[in-house]
Amino acid sequence: MQTGHRTARSPKPFEPHFGPGTDPFETLLPSPRGMGRRAGSLSGTVAQRIAAFGARTGNGAWPKLPRANIAQRLAALQSRPDNIRQYNLNACGPAAAMHLHATRDFAAFANMVMTLYDDGKAAFGKIGLRSDDLDGIDPQAFAGNATPGHLLLDWMILASLRKNDSAFFDGTPDDDLSAITTPGEMVHWLKDGVGFAEADAQTNLAFNKDLDHLRGLKVAPDLQPVLLVNSGVLRGKSDKKTKRAEKKSAKSQGIIGKGLAMFPNHWAPLLQPVTDDTKPVRVWSWGGPQDFPSLDTPVWSEGYWGAVVARA
Repeated sequence: MQTGHRTARSPKPFEPHFGPGTDPFETLLPSPRGMGRRAGSLSGTVAQRIAAFGARTGNGAWPKLPRANIAQRLAALQSRPDNIRQYNLNACGPAAAMHLHATRDFAAFANMVMTLYDDGKAAFGKIGLRSDDLDGIDPQAFAGNATPGHLLLDWMILASLRKNDSAFFDGTPDDDLSAITTPGEMVHWLKDGVGFAEADAQTNLAFNKDLDHLRGLKVAPDLQPVLLVNSGVLRGKSDKKTKRAEKKSAKSQGIIGKGLAMFPNHWAPLLQPVTDDTKPVRVWSWGGPQDFPSLDTPVWSEGYWGAVVARA
């Protein structure tokens, strides 16, 4: 890893991206299929609040996070609420939860962000988020892996959620075991955070889940599965070197049975039901819709561990 610090540029003052008398929602992008029922729920009042938030002075409870960066990013998420990005954090679980929060109720999401920034604490549904032990961190100064200024908002909310349930998480890209999201935590976040009526952990951390389970998952405005997979599924292959490294890491963490070559390490909301084994599996991951390899790719038999299924 490279050493040294990156000098952050001073952000430009926040300016709303819509002019006087214009409707900021004329260019609102339609949410991808399966994104939820309220992705376009932003009201003019909320847009005005974002502008007022950006116009205030001071960095709230986060002295290392310029207000202009947070306001500009929040305004950009108006048209792309599905663009939450984990970037350099091992925070795919928090990213999946916050993605669903933003796409289902952007007004509540925006209020959470602004309150957390100004007060150092905010409500994610019934879950309390706090800036404790994170507010003194400068993500733009991470040695060799700095967070870009335009993604400081993403770092703030993902680190805050992960810190809420993991005392050893320190908010840096070096977090490994402390950054893991368990199925129980995902259930908690989807029910008590996003606001689903129920969430069922249909997962198994000791053995792979049968692929018929994945084929049987449905996606609807009131039904959202979040897949638990191995990152090798993203690559569509699992070479011997990768499998040895993953097996060694999994054993050291005590979360895998002896002899298994892959382990669950990535959460991804399913966007479309799997109806054809020869077509890509459509999920949300890394800030937008992604195509995982088709189900007839051999890696799926080793890399699928079930899903948490949430119902409104």
